[in-house]
Formats: sequence, C-alpha cells, structure tokens
Amino acid sequence: MEFVTLPLLILIIFILYFKVYKDFFTYKSVIPSSWGLLISLLMYGIFPVGYLLSVFEGSWPFSYLKLIDKSFFFASNALVFMFFLLYLLFYTIKIPFFCFEISNKNNNSFIFIFIVIFIVATCFYLLYVKSYGGWEYVLNNISSIRSGRDQNKNYLGAFFKMFGYYYNFLYYALLCYILGRYNKFSLTVKIFSVVLFLLFLLFIVFKSILDGGRGALIFVFVGSMFCCFIYGKKISIIHLSLLLFLMLSVILFGKTHIFQLYKSSSASFDFKEISYYLIKIFKEFSYPYLSLVNSLYQDEAGSRFFVDLISWIFKPFKLLGFDVVDAVSYYNTYLIIGKWDSMIPPGVIAFWFQQGGIFSIPFGALIVALIFKVLDKTYLYSIKSKDPFVCSYCIFIVYWFSNIFNSCDIALIIQNFTVFIILLFLLCVSGIFKVKLKLLYI
Repeated sequence: MEFVTLPLLILIIFILYFKVYKDFFTYKSVIPSSWGLLISLLMYGIFPVGYLLSVFEGSWPFSYLKLIDKSFFFASNALVFMFFLLYLLFYTIKIPFFCFEISNKNNNSFIFIFIVIFIVATCFYLLYVKSYGGWEYVLNNISSIRSGRDQNKNYLGAFFKMFGYYYNFLYYALLCYILGRYNKFSLTVKIFSVVLFLLFLLFIVFKSILDGGRGALIFVFVGSMFCCFIYGKKISIIHLSLLLFLMLSVILFGKTHIFQLYKSSSASFDFKEISYYLIKIFKEFSYPYLSLVNSLYQDEAGSRFFVDLISWIFKPFKLLGFDVVDAVSYYNTYLIIGKWDSMIPPGVIAFWFQQGGIFSIPFGALIVALIFKVLDKTYLYSIKSKDPFVCSYCIFIVYWFSNIFNSCDIALIIQNFTVFIILLFLLCVSGIFKVKLKLLYI
C-alpha cells in the first residue's frame, strides 16, 4: 500500500526542485530556504523513493524497520507530502511581517576587524584545546569530542570550541573581499591575495577536520560557491564537478578516514564497487525520513508535548552544572537505539509529530515557512551592500538555519549559532554593524 503514495513523493520532488530552480534564477543566489529545500529533496524525496523501490535498504540503526508493517511507510509518505505542500502554500502567502537588514557602517577597516576577530577566535580555541588536555588528546579523540561521548567531556570547553567558527567567518569574508576588489588590485596585490587565500583555505580545512564534522568541512567549499554567487561570479561545470567530488568524498570517507588522519593507526582505504558507495551516500541521508517512520511505528505522537520549543532557553545553564532537559536528538536517538545520546536528530516532520502528533504538523509547516520568510528577506536585503563581513554573516545564516529541515533540533541550532549572535552584538555595540528592522509584506 505504501507504493500508492510514491506519486506523492515524486510530485514533491518536482515541486521542490522547481522552487529551488526558480529561486536561484530569480535572485542569482542560494537563499536560506532554497538550500534547506535542496537538502530536503534528497532526504524526504529521493531517498524514500529509492527505499520503497528496494534500491537499498535501511542499515543500522534502522535495520529493524524493514520488518514492520508497510502501512507506517504509507502514513510517513502522506505526512511528507502534507508538510511540504503546506509549507510551500504558507510561504507563498504574503502577509505583513518583518525582517532585518544588516549593514556595515565602517567599510574601510577590513584588515583591523579581520585581525581582531582572528585574535579572539585563536584565544578561545586555545582555551578549548587546553580544557580537553592538549593537542595530542584532541587530535586522537576528534569524533568522541564532537559527539559529546568523550571521557573528558567539558561543557565550557565545548563552548570555547564554537568560537572556532569565527575562522570560517573570516575565511568567507576574505574570499568576498578578494572577489569584490580583485579587478582593482595591482598584479603584486593579486598574487599576494591569491596566496593568502590559499593558505587560509588550507588552515580552514585543517581546522574543520580537527572539529570532526562532515557538514562543516563540506560547507567550507559550498560556502565558497555562495560567495561567488553573491558577487555575480559564474561557476563552471569543472568547478561544480570538483565540488561534488569533494562533497561525496567527505560523506563517504569522513568518519572512517579523513577524521582519523591524525591518528597513528589510521585505517587504510579499501575501495569497493561503485554501487556500494552510491547506496552508502543515500543511507547517510536516511535518518530524517526513517526517524519519522520510527516515530509512527512507536506511536510517539505528542510524546514531547512541545517541550522542545522552550527547552533550548535553559541550555546555557548546563555550563553552570545544572541538570536541564536534554534536546530532542537525545530522545530520538533513544527511540532508535535505546541509548541516551545526541546522535540522530529527528528531522523537521518527525520533530513536529513528536511535539503534538499529526495535527501539529500543519502548525509546524506554518512556523517553518514564517521563519524562512524572515531569513530569506534578511539575507537578500543584507547582501545588497556586498560588504565582505555582512555577506559572510549571511552565509552562516544559510548554513545553520537550513538545518531546520534536516535536523530540527532547536537547542542544537541555537547553540551553534550563539557565537554568531555574540559576534553580531559586539559588532553592533562597537559601531561596525547596524541592524535595521524592516516592516513589509513578505
């Protein structure tokens, strides 16, 4: 019976593709909602179709789902269709609402601002390394530190680590600065700027590997592409192919090889057939859809009762040693593997199902549509200035908030964006940035 809903999934694939395609050619850039929907195409569209057509099967930790009644997949497909159809409907309705415009009031102090932020990032990152016992320990425990399962778990140290994202912020700002002024540079300055950029790129790649997150490493290159779009630079087929190759390499070999490079006993490469890697890529994006199937199977409708909409407010108290409600990723992981850990986020549809059941999904579609209306307009108004720091900040808006679709762990999204809220506050207080509230129909 689940195959009856395959046309619904295929229809959603085409609708989402059309929306992303239309947005790109309208704005000549990748806006927050488009990037989120592009990821959703794979997670909620292409993967479920391949799964139901038995192109591949769910692997650990979802292996048991192949034994359950197929009606749960039927219901999941219907909910996917309902959510995205309502999301697109709510997104297209124009209402009086607000957005923000971020601008730089001090355009002539790029080098000074760059150096100050670099020093701040370096100080906090060194504090993170020290709190975890030094470089040798961090290099040999990349994955366990990132997942929070490290024996030296340190909440304050993890908070210091997040300031390392300022390096990425500076990398995008540097790239934007070069793209915006390259034609005005003398030959000597051009050579120097290219060498400086390549050295900083190597530094950012090293730092991203040290952080142990595949998403962050992939977004180093995806964010670079966004910078080119903002400044009207064309991306060739060769560059897109190289980007795709790098993304697939990180997805396939990130955990098993790339993030183990610092260990003396690194695993050797054991290449397999192409079909094995294609199936593995699809499985890497299976968790949002299969988390929804699992939530229906275990009858988790309303089990969280909207607690995750407010629990993130109390997350900072963990730094002070208080015992607070854990994020929804812990609960979703427990449902799947019986372990209280933050390994498997639920995805946007399973999140709203766990909050209030089926009837909360339309409400969730409305909330998510409003959020992305604000983010999209904020992004588009802010990048008009072509200021390197503002554009870099907007790229991180795309990166972090697109996770609403594929993880929807509010506490985790806000936790990771906290350092950028701090950065925005400090830049505004120091008179560098200005944030204007705009009321308009969006």
